[in-house]
Amino acid sequence: MSVPVIRMIRGGLAVLVTVAAALLLTASAQADTHRFYGEWGGSGNYQASTKNGIGVDRNGNVYVATSAGLFGFSAEGVPQGLLVSNSYFVNGVEDVSVDGRGWMYVVDTDQDMVFAFDSNGILQGQIGGNGAGNGLFNGPTGIAAGPDGEVYVSDTGNDLIQVLDFQGAGFVRQWSTGLNGPTGIDVADDGTVYVADTDDDEIEKYQSDGSANVTLGSTGLGAGQFIAPNDVSIGNDGNLYISEATDRIQVLEPNGTFVEEFGTTGSGQGEFDGNQALAADRSGNVWVLDNGNNRVQIFCFSPRVIGGNSRDFGNVFIGNPIATQLIYMQNTNYVLPMLVGPASLNTGTDFSLPAANRECENVILLPGHVCSIGVGFDPATAGLKSDTLNLDFGWRQVSLSGTGVEGPTGPTGPTGDTGATGATGETGPTGPTGDTGATGETGPTGATGDTGTTGDTGTTGDTGATGDTGPTGPTGPTGPTGEPGPGAPYIAKLIKGPVRFRAGVRVNVARVTCQRAACSITGRRARIRVRGGKVARLRVLGPSSVAKGATARFGVRVPGRMVRRLQRGRNSGVVMVYIGAKVNRGANGERNMRMGAMR
Repeated sequence: MSVPVIRMIRGGLAVLVTVAAALLLTASAQADTHRFYGEWGGSGNYQASTKNGIGVDRNGNVYVATSAGLFGFSAEGVPQGLLVSNSYFVNGVEDVSVDGRGWMYVVDTDQDMVFAFDSNGILQGQIGGNGAGNGLFNGPTGIAAGPDGEVYVSDTGNDLIQVLDFQGAGFVRQWSTGLNGPTGIDVADDGTVYVADTDDDEIEKYQSDGSANVTLGSTGLGAGQFIAPNDVSIGNDGNLYISEATDRIQVLEPNGTFVEEFGTTGSGQGEFDGNQALAADRSGNVWVLDNGNNRVQIFCFSPRVIGGNSRDFGNVFIGNPIATQLIYMQNTNYVLPMLVGPASLNTGTDFSLPAANRECENVILLPGHVCSIGVGFDPATAGLKSDTLNLDFGWRQVSLSGTGVEGPTGPTGPTGDTGATGATGETGPTGPTGDTGATGETGPTGATGDTGTTGDTGTTGDTGATGDTGPTGPTGPTGPTGEPGPGAPYIAKLIKGPVRFRAGVRVNVARVTCQRAACSITGRRARIRVRGGKVARLRVLGPSSVAKGATARFGVRVPGRMVRRLQRGRNSGVVMVYIGAKVNRGANGERNMRMGAMR
């Protein structure tokens, strides 16, 4: 089983690669844990060369030191070409470091030399030669540009650290305390120096003058132990990223406390065959030089959950659920767009993920951008409920809780008394019977006597009064229902195919329609990437609000220097545009749009 993540190649996002499911199962979403992002192998002389060292600058540009010279790449692996040719070196370069100005410092082990080049690849100085004196080296392997302009070199054969100044004295100082085969080296922003001591299976920690030596780690395969560490890099959070001969990467806090580890021997994603070197940046991105597999692998953090890793939905009446709650994720990575994977619930019995609110899954999230997942809570029974929301394949998790409550029923009023039955009236007397006539001659028949009168019927007794009806008990309260807001703004691209640009001319690329209510534009960003990996930020031009029932168009202007890099009539760049809009007192909408570019 495997799941997709993005792979970056020339021209932007191109194809999907897979991550082993075993990597996902080890993810801890409550803390930052590195996941595989992508890889690149390169082509031509770069692909055929031996890769020795790797570095990254503060803009996310990656530099690879090889037997064919120094090559540059974007953070995603888009080639930037050969930055320094092999004309200066005997057999290429061993390691590279870049300072805040963009100057590149490289080590040539075969010549025992250190070179400095400016950002254009023009030589600014060289120091070295074979020997054991100040500014002389014996097989140097590692280099790091410090925050104060000084350059630190691992003089491996002499078991020294030497400090150089290419704009002044040349050689500055050196030290050897506690070193036995130093290789990889890096310097934190506060001037602390960390050295991978390969022969002693340790990381040595110094102040910038070489004093206060502290040893981190010991020989072994446990957490915080090392087997032949060959490189160390410092992220801007101060954490140490350490490459070992065992094909694993360990992450430690500056005091040596273990944080995490990843990697093993192999050729799959997240596996290494001779991880030669690594470089970490200020977002926690890690580029690993996987020399045996002839590739660079990238590892990074998933987008973060805004507002913490738990949500309490409170008390909710059974049968009367509250409105859907939104949980937001943000790509805090400053250089890498992120593919956010699917969302799921562990059980989904009382909590749900409505289909209408699943924006933040299977979507590419640009640096700094935000997306959301809606969570519904409709308890079926009373009591405390809980679930876990898995975001981005489960790399981030949010604990969900809430309580189902039964609505109260009002009391039934008392039954009134039954009235008394009235008395039955008396029966009247029977009238007297008439006399019988005498028998004689047959003569006329005697008259029949009068029938006595019937006595009067007695009066009916009064009906008893009906008792009062008892009061009706109060009806229990109905749980609150969220007010439906106006529909979300509709955001769409105007052009389906590649967009044709001219220097400085506005081209409308998107539209925003606010159908049911006026809306405001809450965010807008754009950038263009063209051949050679060049990137420029663009202004998104358009109104700050849109009237009810109206549609507004939004455009960008591409500077001439970028347009000239585009090919005529051929898709040769990519423009990425983000627009966010919100209905006043209602729903919001966001859209990341990607489109080809040409001239």
